[in-house]
Amino acid sequence: MENKINWETDIRQALKRARDENKPVMLDFFNLESLGCQEMDVVTYKNEKIVDFINRKVIPLRVNSNQQLATDFHIEWTPALIILDQNKREQYRSIGFLSVDEFIPTMLLGICNAFSSSNEFIMALGCYEKILIDYPASDVAPEAVFKRGVNLYKKSHDLRPLNEAYTHLQKNYPTSAWTKRAYPYRFLS
Repeated sequence: MENKINWETDIRQALKRARDENKPVMLDFFNLESLGCQEMDVVTYKNEKIVDFINRKVIPLRVNSNQQLATDFHIEWTPALIILDQNKREQYRSIGFLSVDEFIPTMLLGICNAFSSSNEFIMALGCYEKILIDYPASDVAPEAVFKRGVNLYKKSHDLRPLNEAYTHLQKNYPTSAWTKRAYPYRFLS
């Protein structure tokens, strides 16, 4: 039996499942004429590791970009992947093709953000840590460092994690936009 993604096609049903299963929704806006969408279908969504990740970690919802929901979310380019929390609030957006190597850390970042938005700091921190341990070279790793520091601060009200985030970013990702955003934290202790 072929391992496949169990796509929902209705936002209401996807959100109900998200609440029932305590998972975020991965909303995929696609266009059959988009080369990026075609590549996602042929490469990324055919990968067993990706299929397993999606089916375990999120409620996958696929919507054609010509539907009203695309207008509601201001979709201008596909593929567009959005992580929604269980209340339909956007937690992360990725535009364009995602390779097999970048897909999981990118979607994990959205999942982490959903935990953070719900003040589930321990879950968020574990999620950001997973990105940093398993995918330190990914495009989203610098953002995970930054947000890990912010979540540690929010959890403890201790300023040191913000400074540690800046130090980590400066050392490992010196040209990242997230390093620049953390710049004010350099003097905190």
